[in-house]
Amino acid sequence: MELITIAKPYVSAIIPITEEDNSQAKWEELLSAGAKLANNEIVKDFIAYPGLTKIDKINVVIGLLESILTRKLQTKENNFVKLLLINERINIIPSMLSLFKSMIGLKDNSKVFNVFSAYELSAEEKEKITNNLTIKYNKDVSIRVHIDQSLIGGIVVKDNDKVVDMSIKAKIENLNSCIATY
Repeated sequence: MELITIAKPYVSAIIPITEEDNSQAKWEELLSAGAKLANNEIVKDFIAYPGLTKIDKINVVIGLLESILTRKLQTKENNFVKLLLINERINIIPSMLSLFKSMIGLKDNSKVFNVFSAYELSAEEKEKITNNLTIKYNKDVSIRVHIDQSLIGGIVVKDNDKVVDMSIKAKIENLNSCIATY
């Protein structure tokens, strides 16, 4: 299962909290700091170490977050971090950050898509993709282009956990699958 799919219910729970007290910036800072910790090899080893209790791990991670943020965590933030650690979901924080930014963007009538291509897209191609997505979603759209030469050709458009795969690689895999069934 993709991490973004696991992250979605957690982020969906955060959004109403941030709207209630207008704390989007603080939550984004928390998720950004959490993503740094989740990607740190020393922290990963610490979290995985079986000789420590979950309470010890929670206290250390909360201390690290407060040190990075240079502030005390609010009660809801504190409880959220505890929930992630108890459920052993600290690894999804980078995906949560990406999804959170995207979902907050939805509130302000904008949307960001990740577009994967086997080669660098021209300005015209980027504009055409952006225009088509703008029409489809009726939002201000921006795209982030990533190069993935394994696609051979075509593009893959990702919107959080939704994927539209129009790559040659996908078509070849589909053809192989059809041939294998006969």
